[in-house]
Amino acid sequence: MIIVNFLINSIQVMLFIVVFYQLSVAIFGFRRHNVPSPSKPTKRFAIVIPAHNEERVIGQLVQNLLKINYPRHLYDIFVICDNCTDRTMEIAIKGGAYAVERFDSKHRGKGYALSWMFHRLLTKEPNRWDAFVILDADNLVSPNFLEILNTYLQNGYSLLQACLDVKNPDDSWISKCYALSYWATNRIFQLARYNLGWSCVLGGTGICVETKLLEEIGWNATSLTEDLEFTLQCMLAKNIRATWVHEAKIYDEKPVSLAQSIRQRIRWMQGHADCCFRYIAALLKQGIKTRNPSMVDLCMYLIQPFVIVASGILIFAAILQYIHPFYWSIWGSVPSKVRNILLMTETSIPFFGLICERVSPKRILSILYLPVFSLTWIPLALIGIFRHKARKWTHTEHYRVVTEEELFQLTGLAITDDTSAHQS
Repeated sequence: MIIVNFLINSIQVMLFIVVFYQLSVAIFGFRRHNVPSPSKPTKRFAIVIPAHNEERVIGQLVQNLLKINYPRHLYDIFVICDNCTDRTMEIAIKGGAYAVERFDSKHRGKGYALSWMFHRLLTKEPNRWDAFVILDADNLVSPNFLEILNTYLQNGYSLLQACLDVKNPDDSWISKCYALSYWATNRIFQLARYNLGWSCVLGGTGICVETKLLEEIGWNATSLTEDLEFTLQCMLAKNIRATWVHEAKIYDEKPVSLAQSIRQRIRWMQGHADCCFRYIAALLKQGIKTRNPSMVDLCMYLIQPFVIVASGILIFAAILQYIHPFYWSIWGSVPSKVRNILLMTETSIPFFGLICERVSPKRILSILYLPVFSLTWIPLALIGIFRHKARKWTHTEHYRVVTEEELFQLTGLAITDDTSAHQS
């Protein structure tokens, strides 16, 4: 029991350090961020959309992109019809995009599709575009999307992440939890790191990579979390940080069922743990050697699956203590006053983050679902750690085509008649 008590208290101290660190950084998300002055539209973009059987949503995204506030001759839309067996290609072409088919049963997944497409575009027309933008087929973007990216690129930034919002926040208690998590994270995690001059973490969609950077590094991120992997590769290879762009929004469809959510989050945890095992040693060594706080901060993010599992161990220990109080005292390492202050701060900071993001009180009330949603992360993180070497891609089905009123509320854009035809 002495050994068990020592391990439990060690986990508690470790969690205390991690939580205290993350909360200390989160405070910087409340500060007003500096936005570069608007620049004249000059950058040429290639918007690349990997799509696997996305006939239900691809038409609305293409129409959405065609109506944004940016000169049409300065951007092209490419849809990668990746191992598709439906009408994705037909609808994309009819909507006004370039669509190409890719069939590769061995190398399946978004990372491989992007690598294939980038090589194809850079080989055929290497000087045509200044930057590449990655979107998912289920997305919608704000009208100023390319305008803001253009401004940041002209101010010397080469790797950008647009603000991640949710397309269907009110569809179910699952999508509500996703939305609250994203809204809070945008402010207290991503924006906080922008204000500190550190790297944010790329979020899978809404990514913008300057062509020069892509040519120098190449796209070798083919793990289950290719976004996180590319973030780390840019930091290690060129000390390029991913810059958070809070003013340009990307609206992403989130799962509405628990089963769909579990499949998606297991993939996230597998890829996250895989990146941790493969990159954390080099990142920590280089970060300490070069005194780069952003690299050390990314290491703190990489250990997140293990932090989740450690939290689960403490919860289990607390239950055992309640059932058999004579076993051990798991709270001996941290004084009760310090623990209570930390717990209150950990609860209040995300709440204030939601207020800063101007989330409506009605939606904030959905925070009552979060404890249950958070508990589901524990077994998923454990599965992800043990299955981190698996590379099988699991596709998340998308079907949510928003109504004209919903689209206008989200982005300020209206749906054309053509898009309605694509929905059918």
